[in-house]
Amino acid sequence: MEEQIRLELLAFAPHRDDIELTCSGTLIKMIQRGHSVGIIDFTAGEKGSRGSASQREQEAHEAAKIMGVRMRENLELPDSAVENNRQTQLLVVESVRRHRPDIILAPYWEDDHPDHVNTSMVVTQACYLSGLAKLEAAGQPHRPLVILYYMCRRQFKPSFVVDVTEQYPLKLEAIGAYRSQFFDPVSSEAETPLSHPRFLGMIETRSRHYGGLIGKEHGEPFLLKDVLELTDPLSFFRETYGGRWWRATES
Repeated sequence: MEEQIRLELLAFAPHRDDIELTCSGTLIKMIQRGHSVGIIDFTAGEKGSRGSASQREQEAHEAAKIMGVRMRENLELPDSAVENNRQTQLLVVESVRRHRPDIILAPYWEDDHPDHVNTSMVVTQACYLSGLAKLEAAGQPHRPLVILYYMCRRQFKPSFVVDVTEQYPLKLEAIGAYRSQFFDPVSSEAETPLSHPRFLGMIETRSRHYGGLIGKEHGEPFLLKDVLELTDPLSFFRETYGGRWWRATES
């Protein structure tokens, strides 16, 4: 049985490296602010064209150390065959009940890869089921406050963007832990989008684009299904917009 560690934020990913490529800057930022953060990968990535499950496991552990997460688990579901069924939902329910997070991160539900689509749906439905007192699943009922969806391949209009400028160098270091997946001029393995020489440049381009939307160097976008409530709009917008350089009063 996995260790019970109380977390404030729990990120779910279809495959090892998905978190690092998408929202690791935000995880690092939360950790640096003293919050407890964990990752649960659905699969071992054994169907990937490059590397092996054992290699990716070692790389995932290295990346976790770089980011500083409190725990990283793997549900050991079949790569490229993740299904949104009751069995998978209950696995996630038990994880949510065990770690009792306030915030859940999940992949955006529109994607080319079926594992990404089904992971999003499983996590969304499991977070609701986890709060049902009479559900036949291990652990005490717990429903996270909110699910935040991070951007994989398909883009969306974000509900908000997190400034990860200071965390971006460490994010790149965590991504770099996955040496089996990226460009290697002497490798004889099949080429994938990740192994293309320009792939990491595309990651930076997206990071700078979303950072630019909030007047920062690097940013990570998130989507929220709920409508945000602002108790004090004046304080919120003063804090959020007051430091943006393009809003400064011209002399």
